[in-house]
Amino acid sequence: MKFLKNHALSFLICFVMIGVTVYLYPNLPNEIPTRFNLEGKPIAYATKEVQSFFMPVLYLFVIFLVGIFVSNSAKANTMKNSQEVLAKVILAVGFVLLGVHIGSLLSFKGEQYFLRFFSLGAALFLVYGGSVFGKLEKNYFIGIRVPWTLSSDENWRRTHRLAGVLMVLFGILLFAFSFFVQNMMMAVAAILIPCLLPIIYSFYYFKKFEN
Repeated sequence: MKFLKNHALSFLICFVMIGVTVYLYPNLPNEIPTRFNLEGKPIAYATKEVQSFFMPVLYLFVIFLVGIFVSNSAKANTMKNSQEVLAKVILAVGFVLLGVHIGSLLSFKGEQYFLRFFSLGAALFLVYGGSVFGKLEKNYFIGIRVPWTLSSDENWRRTHRLAGVLMVLFGILLFAFSFFVQNMMMAVAAILIPCLLPIIYSFYYFKKFEN
């Protein structure tokens, strides 16, 4: 019951994905893009019968898989705060998958549709995910799991707080720019930079204060 409560909004995103699919399905082409290059152009396709429902099914799989892993974790009873935060991170992942889903379904109208929805989904992922990322306790599943964060609770806390701030900052910038510029590299950079800089900081903190 608690699992369903924690992931209620994630299940809602799944229903939104299915609703979008049902609404657009009659007008979809026989083949829908499954992969895009860095220019936002399709490079692989699948039949609409498969691709239309692939993303909702994938997201449901992620929700239940993480739930199973967490409930069977050796630290399941000692990471209560993280269980709630993990649920929010999974919800943040749902935002970007929703953007990819809608963008891929509408890409037959023009590549700008995929780029715009992917950017908006990524921006929501960064802003919402970043707002909770700094509260993430050390766990077995999600986070910046590098040797330096795993060896120190303080390193983990500082690194994830920095990552959270950077995610929110780059998410806001990406959200604002996505209405004027549709660029895959911009969206990818907005996701990667908040991940890479904290890893560098984690190593720096380890060498300076913990080594």
